[in-house]
Amino acid sequence: MVFRSGERILCADIRARKARQVHEAVRVTHELRSNQGEIWDEIACKASRMQAASPSMAMAHIYEKESSRIEEFIPRFQAMDGQVGAAFAINEEILGLDSFGKARSFFRMFRKLLGSYVLDAIDMEGRGGEGEAQARRYRIQDLERFLGIPARSPWETRPSVGLGADCRLDADGLVGQALVYEGCVLHASVFVAPQRGMNGSRGTHSRMARPSRRSADSAGSAGRGRSEP
Repeated sequence: MVFRSGERILCADIRARKARQVHEAVRVTHELRSNQGEIWDEIACKASRMQAASPSMAMAHIYEKESSRIEEFIPRFQAMDGQVGAAFAINEEILGLDSFGKARSFFRMFRKLLGSYVLDAIDMEGRGGEGEAQARRYRIQDLERFLGIPARSPWETRPSVGLGADCRLDADGLVGQALVYEGCVLHASVFVAPQRGMNGSRGTHSRMARPSRRSADSAGSAGRGRSEP
């Protein structure tokens, strides 16, 4: 099955940085905004690292260059009946999770999310070696602790720009965001928080040994939930 353009989203490491930027902007200015210039700089750095430079330095060009490798790994992971979320890990290190209010919402997004983590795994493979030391790491065996942090930590809640409430998390080395409407979580994302600073510095996502095929093989669903589809 071809990984189509409509199935592309920002890769997980940049989504994590954007989430932290928005969280800090809300605290200072009370506005939901990110530094789009820095986001574009990070995309350009990723494109350069992955030898996918183009005049526009668009995320789509990186996906196009690596489409065959992404398509190789996507079929290895399947959403389960009733599954509403997943935690994703590369080389047994948890990087983030996404959860939805309904199973059908998760099913529609699963390939997009998985493709974004596969792209990050390919990027890590190309970088190789050791990066900056991480302040806090979460291994696969720490999954219950990882999942427990957003469940027990306080979230900062404000009115959304549309319907519902915008909720933000910054606790124990994790950063997260959620959209809540009439008491139901429509979508929540939680990431291992990147260090401040952009321009190619992977921050807390950087300490990765050079992976083999198993690097992307281990980027998959670890956290599962059930809901009415």
